[in-house]
Amino acid sequence: MPKGSLLRAGYSQDRPHLLAVHDGCSVKQSLAHGRVWLTDCDATRGDSGSPVLMRRGATVDLVGITAAVTGGDTTGSLVVPATAFAAAPKQ
Repeated sequence: MPKGSLLRAGYSQDRPHLLAVHDGCSVKQSLAHGRVWLTDCDATRGDSGSPVLMRRGATVDLVGITAAVTGGDTTGSLVVPATAFAAAPKQ
């Protein structure tokens, strides 16, 4: 689970022609034995599949992929860590 500031960039359904970026969000909780993260990265319909990135010095690393938007009074998103894809069997 990354420690530090994240950013999510995507083309939301409400403004599909404009790249939206949420900078400064973070992982709040690790779920399903680390296979899913609950973040406070703002997201809406259409943001599924958008990258979640982390700045590390002069580089930007892909740390996850937005999978779902949280509902209710909680603003945020569910993210699948990039390590889950790296560990997937090659076919």
